[in-house]
Amino acid sequence: MFTVKPFGKVVICGGTSGYNLDFDVRYLWMKQKEILGSHFANAYECMRANQLMAEGKVRPVLSQAMDFDGVPHAHQLIHENKHAGKITIRVGAVSDTDGKHAEGAGAIWAEVGA
Repeated sequence: MFTVKPFGKVVICGGTSGYNLDFDVRYLWMKQKEILGSHFANAYECMRANQLMAEGKVRPVLSQAMDFDGVPHAHQLIHENKHAGKITIRVGAVSDTDGKHAEGAGAIWAEVGA
C-alpha cells in the first residue's frame, strides 16, 4: 500500500500472504488509492480458455525453454525484463518435444528484439 503512487491500485490475487489487511487507512484515502481483488477466472472462463488453447486459437509466446537448473537464470531474466515472452522450465524432459502427445501449432517462439 505504501509503495503505490497516488491514484494507483493495489491488486490482490488470492490470499497467499493471509487474509487480514493491517495498515493505516489514511494512506488509502488521502492518496486516492484503490484496493482491487482479482482472480484468474470462474469455472466456465477457465474451461473456455483451455478450449481456445486446445483449438490453437490462443498460443503462448515463448521466449526460451530451459532445463530445471536454469531456474535461477530465468528468474534473473524476468527480474531484468530481458525476455520476449514466457519462459518454460523442462522438468524431467531433455528436449522441447518431450511430453508432446498431439500434433498442433503449439507455442509461438518469440524472436529477441522483435
